[in-house]
Amino acid sequence: MWAFAAMAVTGSMLFAAEASHLAVNPVFLVKLALIGAGLANIAIYEFGAKHAVEGLAPGTAMPSSAKFAAHSRSSSGSPSPPAGAASPMRGKGQYSARDYAAKLRREDSDRASPN
Repeated sequence: MWAFAAMAVTGSMLFAAEASHLAVNPVFLVKLALIGAGLANIAIYEFGAKHAVEGLAPGTAMPSSAKFAAHSRSSSGSPSPPAGAASPMRGKGQYSARDYAAKLRREDSDRASPN
């Protein structure tokens, strides 16, 4: 939280130094839009999905609000499971996070064992 506050203060000071040039720069406007999208994603999680998933037992299906937050995050460039792997979110034909971790451990041990 303190890091975000420090970035907001220093960013505001940098903006104030060249506000007239930055306000018309299309790259800066795209940057502001992406920052806004990130803040919206944080708000979706904090005010919707977080409360829905805090009390879930491991392996329980994720509520739709958590799935929405995850999908909006994955479309913003966050890492995804490897190609061909099922998502850790539970759904038809997909693994739970615990099952996915166990599958990865089995694959690692299979590679490490001598043939």
